[in-house]
Order: sequence, then structure tokens, then C-alpha cells
Amino acid sequence: MLNLFLISSYLKIILVLIIALFLVNCKHKNKFTEFYDPDWRDKSSKISIEICKQISKCFQKKTQNSKPNHIQTHIEKNLQTSKCTERHKKSNVYLLKGAHPEEIKKNFLTCYESFKTLTCDQIYSGGIQKISECNWINELQKL
Repeated sequence: MLNLFLISSYLKIILVLIIALFLVNCKHKNKFTEFYDPDWRDKSSKISIEICKQISKCFQKKTQNSKPNHIQTHIEKNLQTSKCTERHKKSNVYLLKGAHPEEIKKNFLTCYESFKTLTCDQIYSGGIQKISECNWINELQKL
């Protein structure tokens, strides 16, 4: 009789733990659901590549008269089109994840349009941080 009582108690505890794990798992999955939009993925990838190209161009101008070092080589490597694309495909902007898809699109496009107007000196002096939509995108990427 005592064994039956213990088994019943253990089953109740296990059942409660399974339900708790299920609820926690569901909550996290729903919070960051991605939205599949192939046209957006293509468009945002092209924009991402353009941003990397501009930053790379500015970086090369700034470092053209200096000796290459390990840090410069690493930065240049990360700004290559293939690395840029690879990183972008994991981003919340590409996946339309972490906020309403239309809000992500609007902020990313506005950030990009503002970014295009920056000079290399403005980029290096933190000009992108003065663009509210770019800051919004940056926060989205941290999720």
C-alpha cells in the first residue's frame, strides 16, 4: 500500500514537471517566431551586402597607408560578401523575427537610406548611432 502511494506521488511530481517544461518551452518559441518572406530575404540580403561594401570601402581608405595587422585582416575578412551574407541570414532582420515584420522592414529600410548619406568620416565617428531606426535594428539583433 505504501509503495503504491509513493509511486502515485512520484507520477504526480513527474507530470507537473513535464507540464511546466512544456509551458516554458512554448512561451520561448512563440516570443521569437520568424516570418517567412522570400522577397524580403532577397532584398534585405542585397542591402546588407551594400552596407558591408560601404563599410569595407571606408575601412580600406582609412587603413591604406598603414601596415596590415591581424585585426585589420580579421575586419576585412568579416566584411567580405560571403561572410556578410552568412551573418545576415542568421539575423532577426532577415528572419523577420522579434517584432512585427512590417516594422522590421520599415526600420531597416529607413536605416539603410540614412546610412547611404553618411560619409566615411561620419561612419567612423559614430554617425550611424545617431539614426534612431539603426539603433532600433541594433536592439532587435540583440534579442
